[in-house]
Formats: sequence, structure tokens, C-alpha cells
Amino acid sequence: VSSAARLSKELHTPQLSEVLYGLKQKVYLLKNGKTVDLAGTAGLGQNGYEAYKATPVAAKLLGAGLNDLTNSVKSNDKVRLIYCEGENSEGDSKIYQTLFPKYNDVRNLFISAGGISGVESAFHLGKELASTLLGPNAEVLCIVDRSGEIVPCPGEVAVTDGGRAFSDEVREKWMRCTDPDGNARMLGRREIENYLYDPAVLDEYDSEWRIKLDPPLPHNFDYKLHNVKDLISKKLPDVRPMELVRKLADKGTLDIGEIHDELKASIFDYPL
Repeated sequence: VSSAARLSKELHTPQLSEVLYGLKQKVYLLKNGKTVDLAGTAGLGQNGYEAYKATPVAAKLLGAGLNDLTNSVKSNDKVRLIYCEGENSEGDSKIYQTLFPKYNDVRNLFISAGGISGVESAFHLGKELASTLLGPNAEVLCIVDRSGEIVPCPGEVAVTDGGRAFSDEVREKWMRCTDPDGNARMLGRREIENYLYDPAVLDEYDSEWRIKLDPPLPHNFDYKLHNVKDLISKKLPDVRPMELVRKLADKGTLDIGEIHDELKASIFDYPL
């Protein structure tokens, strides 16, 4: 119950007075300690509901879009919920969704969950509830940037400054401690822009980007681990992640070979 309330706060959704939990493949709704029906009427709903009948509440609690979740329940299709950083559906989740709508014939649903701590909370609660709400066809992952502030393991804190990324050791420790089952992932590069602003991708986006990059980036600049987002956005203000993804999609060149495969491996393969 407490984790449900915490998740709604982390996901920046309206605070839910109803709390959903699963018991024997049924869903019960509580309000002020009493069962309620789907309309919120106190004293009703004591017998619970089959999960699919509580999809609106389930969608709110999991942070998923109602239509996406409803379609999965009705069709009995496999679905993979992937919690990622971002404050709304227009951020990283939209980029990931555009790049990877499916993987291994399983539909992906990327869900913004705030910062790293929000992703962790959403991921753990999602693992608890997804099988009850969606049945055995549900899979839950999370993916975070390789920068920021994290607790790799209890009692430890790791912080990156504006231009660094977590070491391989810290990255591996966080993934292992966050989920021993291997479903918590951290990008191999600093953040998603380090893939999108790789020279190979920028060449496809704008063949003259190097000419516009004045002055050029330092000779020892590491496109994988340094803070490329801030530098590129200052030097090439017209380049925006989602705009870049849309243009490459329109050109039919969204799959940029090794870069695309590297990002895909960071999300879906473990360990990397």
C-alpha cells in the first residue's frame, strides 16, 4: 500500500486515494481503509475484480497509457513495460518508443518515471503488480542514464559531475543490486544523447554538421561518456533529440547500424 502511494508521487500523477493490490489474481480497490467499487463507492467491491475490469486504475498505478494497457489485456498479447527517466511522455520515453516499438516480437511500452529514484520505485512496484494485472505475458524492465546520483548498493552513494559518467564497476553494481534478476539496466553510454549525437548518426541527420560546429569539440572528446548533450545543444541549437529521430525515421535511416544495435543491447541485453 505504501509503495503504491509512493509510486504515484514519483510518477507525478494525481495522488491516488484508491490503492490497488492483487490477491489470488483479483484486484481490490481501497479508499480510506474500505473497499470501493470502480466508481469509488465505499462499501462496495468487497469481492474484488478480475484484473482487466480494473484496467483504468491499473494503468494509473503502473504509469502506463490506458489504451496501451487495455489493448494488451484484451488481446492477451505479450507486453514489456520499461520504466525510464523523464518527467513526461515527450521526453526519453517517446524517443525509446520510436526507436524500439518491439523487441523479439514483444511489444514495448516505455514509461516516464521521473529521476533515477522514481524509476527504481516504479520498476519495483511494476514487478510486483504487472503479473497480477496483465498475467504471465507481462515483463518489466527499467533503464536509466549513466549519470546523476544513485545508490549502487545499500549504504553507498555515487554521483557524477556535469561531464562524467559512472564507472563500469559502479554501473554493474547498480544493475546487480537494483535487481538480482537482471532486469534493471543502465545505458552503456552516458545518456541517450550520446547515442543520438554520435558522429555516425549526425552524418545521417545533417552532412554539414561538422562545418556548423564552430569551434569544434575538443580533440580528446569522448562521444560515449562525456556530456555531449550540453555541448551539442549549445553549438548546434537546431539539433534536438526527438527532431533528429523523426527526421531519420522519415528518411528511413532510423536504424544507424552499430549505434542502434549498441543502444538496443544496453536496454534489452544483460549484462553489457
